Amino acid sequence: MIQHALEEAKHAGYVRLVLWVFEGNERARRFYETHGFHLTERKQENLGATEVMYEITL
Repeated sequence: MIQHALEEAKHAGYVRLVLWVFEGNERARRFYETHGFHLTERKQENLGATEVMYEITL
């Protein structure tokens, strides 16, 4: 399903996608890393927790 979403975004003209995930959510982080997303150095506080930003170039 994620591959389909990435392909649709690329066909729509997007060249880069970003997403935020809670720093402590190791399962989600592994999932996104497995699908080509790369951790950036950006962080933000949200709902009392730290989020980290991932990106992928399409």
